[in-house]
Order: sequence, then structure tokens, then C-alpha cells
Amino acid sequence: MNLLRRKKLGVSWVQGELHVALVIADKFIDGWHAPAPVNDLSQFNMALAEAVLALDAQEADISFVYESEVLSHPYLQVPPLSNKDLLLYLQQRVNQDNEDGKPQLFTYRKSLSSHDKQGVLLHVIEENFLDVLVRICSEFHLYPITFVPLSAIMQQEMFRFEVAENEVILMVALFDHLTEILVVRGDGETLFLRDLGYATHSGSTERITTEIKRSMLYANQQFMMPVQRICLIGLEAEGVSEAIKGEFDLPVECAKDNLEQYFWAYEVSMLSRTVPNNLLPLKHQFKRSSRQMRLTTAGLLAALVTVAVMMFLEVEYLVWSEKPEPQVIDVAMEKALSNRDALAHQVEERRTIDARLSQLTAGENAPVSAWFLSQLPSLISHPLVLKDVWVKREGGIWNFVIVGQLQGAVSDAPAALEIFEKHIQAGEIQARVTRSWSEGWFDAIRLGGVAVKKTVEFRIEGTL
Repeated sequence: MNLLRRKKLGVSWVQGELHVALVIADKFIDGWHAPAPVNDLSQFNMALAEAVLALDAQEADISFVYESEVLSHPYLQVPPLSNKDLLLYLQQRVNQDNEDGKPQLFTYRKSLSSHDKQGVLLHVIEENFLDVLVRICSEFHLYPITFVPLSAIMQQEMFRFEVAENEVILMVALFDHLTEILVVRGDGETLFLRDLGYATHSGSTERITTEIKRSMLYANQQFMMPVQRICLIGLEAEGVSEAIKGEFDLPVECAKDNLEQYFWAYEVSMLSRTVPNNLLPLKHQFKRSSRQMRLTTAGLLAALVTVAVMMFLEVEYLVWSEKPEPQVIDVAMEKALSNRDALAHQVEERRTIDARLSQLTAGENAPVSAWFLSQLPSLISHPLVLKDVWVKREGGIWNFVIVGQLQGAVSDAPAALEIFEKHIQAGEIQARVTRSWSEGWFDAIRLGGVAVKKTVEFRIEGTL
């Protein structure tokens, strides 16, 4: 299957509101929404059956943005810890707060420190919920790759606005039965999240104005950071932003989109599986690849058996024919054995690949590392040569470092590096570059380390 034409489903399931977007080649094709609230997995099963039928969406990757009481977002203040110790500490806290004893999954994002404490925003969900969700999807030949809270999409949307790195933005997501407020800095650093389990924009705008002002006051008092911009996203965002502009002495904006009710579903379909706060375990993220490998191996084995049977029948026919020619038999045998050996070699290669895939999906860092590395060769071009690549998960975020070398004239490098960096930030990878190649490049120029014909290195850092 052409990967660019592969079907993708984006599912927005927020406080019972279920919207499904069908996306092909990164373009919105069609959408479906549940006519009634979907409040549990049994109702989701029935709703998904209708959506798949309406959109003809079997054999597709599927991504979820989700909010309900099943997914909690506790905010913790912890003493300064290393990433390893912090992970252990958070696991203990999750276990400690787990009253029913059922296995829980969590991701976290560090937020700005308050006083002498480190802020941490947790996202916690019952593991069985995701296991059942994956099984439901598999019944329709759908392959989950991401399951993220609403705040993950909101943070992605922030980068669409032209904001400075130190600018503080208050983002408001509007739904029929939910309002979520996220206060974040322009560099992606979270201050805090407020999950209001009710709509604040229905009818009068007084309630949403009050909630925004409360959030602004808290940001100023707790972090000494005044909010400098308000951004609204979602249902009736444009009308609400116009209605409340007069209440604030700072810019009030709304996200511009043409997808209306399918906005969130489309946006989550565009996320990479390596997006921060993806709650879906790795064992589920790579099921499609594992299944395809198993099918390919099974097909090759079947072909090998078929060749063996045909070889046997052909030899039997030649032997028992009236005038068997030894040379003809030898040629047929040689051809059959050659075909058998070639297929056996392919089967062995597939088994090796399948074994490697199993090893990758069993590890914590390896799958994403291998996936990221597999994407890079198709993006690099002359005069760029890769030397080293590091991918590591720290604090729930995948960080990467790419180090390469320029071959040939240095004057040819800037254009190639610019294209390479853009490719990393788009398409399947959708990385966020935190240190561009140009920073080290211009440092080298200032220090006199770049000559017109001298080979120099480049370095790109970022998050997946």
C-alpha cells in the first residue's frame, strides 16, 4: 500500500461528543459524528461500527484525542529530581492514589517551577480502558497509534500563532459540555491546565470571561507571569472571541479553520506516534507493522511449499513419461532447486526482520529510535552526510540530536540544510527543532571556522 495514500482516522471523543475524520494524504476527505452522546466503550463500539461503514474506513491508522472523567490530570509539585528519579517518584504517586488497585498508565509534562518546587502535569488512565479500546478497533481492522489528552492538541495549535518564546498565552478550548484552559509559554513550557467540566460559552459570555480572568490572576500570582495573549479554539470560537474582546486589554484571537466540528479529529490524525503525552503503550502502536510482517512471512512460506510441490510433480512427470531425457530432468531440477533456495532465503530474511521487529516493540526506547532513523535516509541529500543520531526519552518527551558533515563546497550547504530541517518538521516525523543547524553554523563563521572549501559539521536538536 502507498504510505502517502494510507487511510487515517482521527477521533475526537470529548465528554461524550464523538467526531470522526477520514484523512488521506493529509487531506480531510469526510467526517462522521455520533448523533447521541457516547459515554462508555460499549457505546463507542456501536458508534465506531457506524463510522467505519459510513466512511468506508477499514484498514486505517486511528488516532484519538480524548477527555472524560476516565482520564485525570493531577498537578503535582515535587522537589527537584533527575528524570530517572522523577519517573520513579511519579509511578509511586500514581500507585498510591490508585484506590481500586487496577493497573494505571500515565504520561507527564514538566511545567514551570513554582518557588522551590518542580511542577508536573500528569495524565492518568486505566490500562484496561486502552486495552479494550484497542480490541474494539482491531475488530474493524483499525490500528491505533496515538491516544492523547486535549491539551496535547492545544499545545500543537499554539505554534500556529506567531508568538515569542517568552510570551505567555492563555488558550481556551470550547466544546458543548467542556471548556479547557491551558496557560502556556511561547516555547511550549506549560504553566497549568484547568479542566472545566461544563460549557462556559452558551448564551452569555459572562461565565467564560470570569474563568479567563481567574486563570490570568492565578498565572500572575503563582508564577509572576502576566498573560499577554488569549487564544480561543473550537466551537463558536470566532463569535466568542469577538464578544469578549472588550473585557481585556490584550489581544484576543481565535484559530482559523474550515473544518468546524471535525477540527479536533483532523488535528489528532496529523500527530506522529512520538508526540509527547501519547498514552498508548508501545505494544499497541506497532501492531500494524507486526501484522504485515507476519502476513508477508506466511505468504512466502506458502509460496515455498507451492514451489516444492510443483518441483516434485514436475520431476515425477519427467521420470514417468515415456522417454525421459536426463538433461531435461537435470535442467528442471536445477531450476526448481534454484527457485526453492531463493524463496527460502526470502523467508529467512522475513523471519529475521520479524524477529527484529519483535525485539524493537519489546523495548522502551528502541521502537521510536528505529522508526526515526528509518525516516532520515530519504530526507538527507548531497552535500549532507549523517554521522551520529541520538534519540532518547526524557520526562515523557522524545529528544533527538542529529550530527552530520558537509561534503563539497560549503556554499552549497545552507540550502540543503534548510530543506532537510523543514522535512524533519513536516510529513510523518513532525519534529520540533529546538536548536537549528544555523545556530552552530553562524557561531563557526564568527569564530572563523568555516572556509569556502573546508568540511564542517552541522548539528540539529529537537523533540519528537
